[in-house]
Amino acid sequence: MKMEELPEILEQYQVPVTADVEEEVLTMCNLGESVYEKGMKAGRLRAREIPLTGPADS
Repeated sequence: MKMEELPEILEQYQVPVTADVEEEVLTMCNLGESVYEKGMKAGRLRAREIPLTGPADS
């Protein structure tokens, strides 16, 4: 979900969009983005540890 979509979605559920709500949502979005980036970094580091041997022969 994009930040721009938030007010419309909250209004659909009759949640008042106050400055406090916006601040809390922004904090949650930043946290979610941080968790995602940390996971991507860990995945890239893990991929470097796995040797590339070509197609798997089963």
